[in-house]
Amino acid sequence: GNDEIKVYGVDRGTQDKLILMLSDDSPEVRAASLYALGTFMGSSGSADSAKQGGGGGTGTQYQLEERIHFRMEVAVATGATLAVKDDASPMVRKELLVLISCLVKEWRGYFVI
Repeated sequence: GNDEIKVYGVDRGTQDKLILMLSDDSPEVRAASLYALGTFMGSSGSADSAKQGGGGGTGTQYQLEERIHFRMEVAVATGATLAVKDDASPMVRKELLVLISCLVKEWRGYFVI
């Protein structure tokens, strides 16, 4: 992804606006919001297997310390999980799993004991 645009998005609170959209009545809007958050966290919607795999996180956030960067990404995933934890739509639940898998892949060292 484009790291400069991701920094701009973080500075403007875009991730918080997307999380607010997870309470929309339409499952398509909720799934699209999670897709956008997943892409922000580094997932790829590409059909090309060379571009798939996720991870990559929110890019190089030079203005943030690593620990703060990690906490921000965990907060995004936690907020999304809490917002859609009881969602009946399988499409929404799948996009949530993609989002969480990107977080775990990027910060693997924090999750492995």
